[in-house]
Amino acid sequence: HTLALAAVRMSYAQSLRREEAHVDGTWCVCWPRSGAPLVTGSVDGAVKLWAPETLESRVQFDAHPLGVLSVTCDQGGRVCAASSMDSLIAIYDLERGQRVNEIGKKSAPMDIWTSCITPDAKYVVAGGQSGKAQLYDVEKGGNPTASYETRGPFIMSVKFSPDGRMLACGSKDGLVTVLTPRAVRCCTDWRVTRCVSAPCRSRRTRHT
Repeated sequence: HTLALAAVRMSYAQSLRREEAHVDGTWCVCWPRSGAPLVTGSVDGAVKLWAPETLESRVQFDAHPLGVLSVTCDQGGRVCAASSMDSLIAIYDLERGQRVNEIGKKSAPMDIWTSCITPDAKYVVAGGQSGKAQLYDVEKGGNPTASYETRGPFIMSVKFSPDGRMLACGSKDGLVTVLTPRAVRCCTDWRVTRCVSAPCRSRRTRHT
């Protein structure tokens, strides 16, 4: 009841508006913490940082030749990972305003559709048409350090838990997969939950 009352009392009013923040559709936004810059990504290929109090532009990155699909930040708001239509993940140092690394291959379209960085900014996970969640080292880049089979046809969304110990993946066919790793780079078992209609069906699978 307390939560319900709080929800009723809370209301929002538009306080800031930025016309033509991007020259094309703004597909993703990320706000890592209070006071940190607001990060946006667009079909125009740009990643931008905005002052949260004024929506004044702070930094603009124009390094993506194709549209930006997702932007994700670490818990401290220091590092950002942006995935784009060319299956690349760009890593940005938000404090220095610099692009510091690039992950992925341009030869694999849509293999990286979405991404999420761990709260400690050490790893980034990517999902796409392969149905696999692939884990990359943020500093080293290169090939994935691990690949997790979700049994889904196309991963549309990925998200780490606040402590970085669990990973949720949402697939095109309605499948939700939760990976529960023993260590960040070693997933030993996971629970797969698929909601098709009123009750949910679940099954437990072990990965070796």
